[in-house]
Amino acid sequence: MAHPLRAGLAFCFVNERPVFLDVTRDRYFTIQGSLEAAFKELVAGRDLSRESIDRLLSAGILEPEGGRPIVPSPPRIVSPGRSVIEGKFADRRAGFAVTVKTAICLVRSRRRLRRDGFARIINELRARKRHTGDARHSFIEARAAEFQAARCLFPAPPNCLPDSLALLDYLYNQGVVADLVIGVRMAPYGAHCWVQTREALLNEAVDYAASFTPILTA
Repeated sequence: MAHPLRAGLAFCFVNERPVFLDVTRDRYFTIQGSLEAAFKELVAGRDLSRESIDRLLSAGILEPEGGRPIVPSPPRIVSPGRSVIEGKFADRRAGFAVTVKTAICLVRSRRRLRRDGFARIINELRARKRHTGDARHSFIEARAAEFQAARCLFPAPPNCLPDSLALLDYLYNQGVVADLVIGVRMAPYGAHCWVQTREALLNEAVDYAASFTPILTA
């Protein structure tokens, strides 16, 4: 019987070390020693001993049962090549209507995080993509630039997760979607998120985003 990766668990390798994000518990963790070795064997597609499987099951890395042979893999995204906040839209100004819509999205994103929790929000973001069409990149980037211009008018300090969710909400209201990307790094440890569409970053600088390894996309 195959044992897939536990539902709600995402991972990536940072300097060859596996790092996990438990979406349901909203926490990051690492593993080491024989547990780390067993997981690397699993990702490489090699057959594991019963002892190694039991170890991964006990640690909550794998599901107790599975009906399909799955070799887990980290998320794959296009390497960012440009940023809206650094490019031709960087000096765009926000009008009154955009400012009001941005404020509504910012308030709504913080409320959703308190009310719904991270796991439900991730599922909702993924469901949206099944019902929204594609759009020209220039249109998406222009809408992101006007959102960013309006965001600068608010005194609340930047906060990557609610700000990114607000941007995604703003774009969705314009009939388009983008990707939420969550990344981690180890030295120094940190987690960060941003919004991206293909190779374009919509609310982060290229160099800073590149210092994180993507662990989850939605």
